[in-house]
Amino acid sequence: MKYLISIFFICISTIALADKLPALREIPSVLSDVDKTKFTEEKKKLQGQLQDFLDAGNTFNAKTAENQTDEELKALEVQRSSYVLAANSFNKSLIESWFSTIQRKMLEAVDHLDWTKEEKDRAILALNTLDQDGDASTSKDIVQIWKDVQARRDNDVLKQKASLGKGPGIPGAGQQTIHEDCAVFALANAVGVPYGVAAARATKLIADGEWRTSEERSNTQKTIEENGLMGGEVIMVAEALGKVEIVPSDKFAATLEAGKPVMVNLVPYSGSMRSGHEVVLTKTFQHEGARWFEMIDSNESGSMQRLYLNEKELGMMLKENGVSVSPEDNTVVKSFR
Repeated sequence: MKYLISIFFICISTIALADKLPALREIPSVLSDVDKTKFTEEKKKLQGQLQDFLDAGNTFNAKTAENQTDEELKALEVQRSSYVLAANSFNKSLIESWFSTIQRKMLEAVDHLDWTKEEKDRAILALNTLDQDGDASTSKDIVQIWKDVQARRDNDVLKQKASLGKGPGIPGAGQQTIHEDCAVFALANAVGVPYGVAAARATKLIADGEWRTSEERSNTQKTIEENGLMGGEVIMVAEALGKVEIVPSDKFAATLEAGKPVMVNLVPYSGSMRSGHEVVLTKTFQHEGARWFEMIDSNESGSMQRLYLNEKELGMMLKENGVSVSPEDNTVVKSFR
């Protein structure tokens, strides 16, 4: 009987809970041939390591309790821990290499565009400085914050204070439906152009973007609707529509006070840390001794689409630096040639 708990744990770990071990990520096709070969070989070794652990666990479980030993159990734990560490390290390294490849390809694309040096320099600087920002929080906290924010959408006091606050106070470009095109709406809102203009720039960029897969490039509208835009793509479209600038969170208020809207990428309503939802900050104001912001959320219906949140709530949901874009003086949309 002394092995009852151990037997149960090993059976669950090696059979029923095998799918709860870290899954190895797919190798992105956009990686260089050298990186793809390297990660493919590493992945094959890890798959073999996982199979060895599962085989050892099944062998252990097939034995009667009297024939199972503590040494075997400890060995299985070592195997499992070793795989978990190696798999997590593999996934982290793969993601870093993928992000690095995407950034490199975007920078190369900007360098080859028929833009002025000033326009290229702005885009390159923005691509190199779009870093993480905000205060780490839990999914549960973020879900509750969104509920609180949405519950106060019709708060007359906040509406009045926001109307007297500082910022451009721009109109909304429309409501998104079931698609993941919040970034396109945010771009249209921030620059003051119709949704179709921002969408046309985004689809052209994706069609030519070597950081995207061939399937994504050949189905641009589907790519936007199902996966949205990458942070770097938001920057490049923003520069195509105007003058882009990266804004850290401690400069949000000052940027709004200067009359410029700020696009921000937030953890969405679901609380999924891997996802993002792009909105536009339009006003800053004081309420009950704290700084607050007005934002346009394309998920909201109606002509205003306004929500209100305080600085602490914004920081807890924020994923990265904000992006500000000012329309060009000549209002000419730059091409992606």
